[in-house]
Amino acid sequence: MTRAGMIPKSKSQLWAVLGLSLPALVIFFLFFVLPNIEIFFYSFQRWQGITAKGKWIGFDNYVRLMGDEVFWTSLWHTILLALNSIFIQIPLALFVACALYFGVKGSRFYLGVFFLPMNISLVVVALIWKWWIYDALIGLLPRFLMAIGGIPLPVLGTSEWALLAVFVTINWVYIGLYIVMFTSGLKAVPQHVVDAARVDGLSNWKIGIKILVPMLKEIIAVAIVLCVTGSFKSFDLIWLMTGGGPYHATEVVTTHLYRMAFRNMEVGYGSAIAVVIFLLCVAAVWFQSALTRLARGDRNA
Repeated sequence: MTRAGMIPKSKSQLWAVLGLSLPALVIFFLFFVLPNIEIFFYSFQRWQGITAKGKWIGFDNYVRLMGDEVFWTSLWHTILLALNSIFIQIPLALFVACALYFGVKGSRFYLGVFFLPMNISLVVVALIWKWWIYDALIGLLPRFLMAIGGIPLPVLGTSEWALLAVFVTINWVYIGLYIVMFTSGLKAVPQHVVDAARVDGLSNWKIGIKILVPMLKEIIAVAIVLCVTGSFKSFDLIWLMTGGGPYHATEVVTTHLYRMAFRNMEVGYGSAIAVVIFLLCVAAVWFQSALTRLARGDRNA
């Protein structure tokens, strides 16, 4: 259907569209737009969240934020998480999706296995990895290290390894999402293009690199946006596994926000952190979109 055909042609159709859209718009305004506006105003106040109103302090929360070493540490960890998602999850997902495309035996089974973690509650995932995998007493990893003569380190209790351990868990959870996305995109690749490449003598590896991956560039761009925004929203799994510790070794911006706003009862300062996170996400998505348009050669878009 063309866009012209989607435009209401009469006032009755227009009112019908507005009437059907109104409930969703009201819910969107009440539970998204209005709370975000309130958070913006709270960020200029000193408020504990339990009094009727806070004290207006201007930009003091933002000035404090600039000197908050824990915030900068958490921001750096969030950036590392985004880079981990972009340069580990996406390439691995592309490799697996291409392997499944070329007819690996049991491809449907493997697709289901990879996507299975996305169907499990993150609370369950966090507890499984925290106790059954990483725990120094009963975890599989320490037991494996003992079996090969190593030292059973408390992985999540060690500053040097905790962040890496959390990243491994996050990769295990989310890589299946990108595999499904890329597999769906590969189904739209014209078969005659692949057949022509095979006639020219290209191996499956070269077909994947030179043909399939370039045809997935739109989906890859979406995946990168999901990686960046998801990294800035990541909270529950990290909080349940480490609580941001030890000694802020796994702190990300959302765990720092939660601790300041709800543990330390500094809602105004937590709101300032939330505003900064929002602006960083908008800037990252805009930058990625600009790079995508530049790669297309559409500089004026």
